[in-house]
Amino acid sequence: MDIVVEALIIVAIKAVQGLLAIHEAQLLSYLRMYNKRVGLL
Repeated sequence: MDIVVEALIIVAIKAVQGLLAIHEAQLLSYLRMYNKRVGLL
C-alpha cells in the first residue's frame, strides 16, 4: 500500500518481516516518477 501525504511525501507500507532492496528501489522509482523528494518506507 502506498500513500501520498499532503502531496509532499510518499509513504510505502509493507507487510513483510524485513525490507529488501527491491522495496527501496520501488520507493525511489515512485519518488522519481512523481517528482517528490521525501519517502518513508
